[in-house]
Amino acid sequence: MKTLKYAVRFLTRSQSYTIINLLGLAFSLVCCIILLRYIHRELTVDTHCIDREQVYGVKLDMDGNNYLGSIINNSDTAIIDQRYINRYSRIIPLEKDYVSIGTNRYQARILVTDSVFFQLFRYPLVQGNILLRSPQSALIMETFARKVFGKENPVGKVIRYSNGMDVTIEGVLGNPGNKTFMQFDIVLSAALSDNWERADMELYSFMPGTDIEKLNKANCIPRHVSSPETGDTRMYRFSFVPVKQFYWDNSITNEGTQMFFTGTYSHLAIMAGLCLLILFTGILNFINIYLVAMLRRGKEYGLKKVFGARKKSCSPRYGLKVRC
Repeated sequence: MKTLKYAVRFLTRSQSYTIINLLGLAFSLVCCIILLRYIHRELTVDTHCIDREQVYGVKLDMDGNNYLGSIINNSDTAIIDQRYINRYSRIIPLEKDYVSIGTNRYQARILVTDSVFFQLFRYPLVQGNILLRSPQSALIMETFARKVFGKENPVGKVIRYSNGMDVTIEGVLGNPGNKTFMQFDIVLSAALSDNWERADMELYSFMPGTDIEKLNKANCIPRHVSSPETGDTRMYRFSFVPVKQFYWDNSITNEGTQMFFTGTYSHLAIMAGLCLLILFTGILNFINIYLVAMLRRGKEYGLKKVFGARKKSCSPRYGLKVRC
């Protein structure tokens, strides 16, 4: 109790030391909290997926080029027993596309998919519905809706896609609370067109107990893209990669893309080390300033004791209280 009383007395008397100490420690703690928040956000990418360790994408290896795609040739060991598949969805990312609203044209990141996609990935529904009930149905992200329509209700609005077809907005989606591997502005139904002129990506949710390692072992065998009789000598192989690895696998994302984002574990290690360094520096600074103040006070008390200072003393002389 006396120690606490002495500490409070010291802090109140040495206000400059106290302010410097508390500000230094506070700034170091704030920096650590910000860095920890960043690290936590990186480690929780795509947690809006129903189970990011059990939902898989198809990673293709075409002559050394890796990317997310779909199974090209359903032959040989590439055939997957349908009994293993719980849910299946196909997505087509259209990065540099646009939509027209009236006489205005807006560049947009468009995702073509089906309603099963929203059974695999949870997005908060702000308005309308999320079912994509017809080929002309469309969904829009809340941030993009504010940019285009302002404060107006976008549900029921008709927009024209770049291929000249009109679609109706039936729902507004909010951003999930976590960081996502894929960003988009508008969702279109895959049934709107038979030819999107872009490669699609497949997502699989397998039944419990499915041996993914066994499937990948069979799928790693190189196979022809098409029949060798056609003269096409290209070979490919594929593997199933969980959603949890999408963000950390730089080989499956093209550089400069605006729809897909990647990260590296080395950056996280650097941030974690920097966080520990800042915290250690803040604590060391706090202790160091406190010790300097204590040594200063100790010297004063020592000099007072040498000159015989007591509780009742005369006026200070040369900064010290001496006996009368």
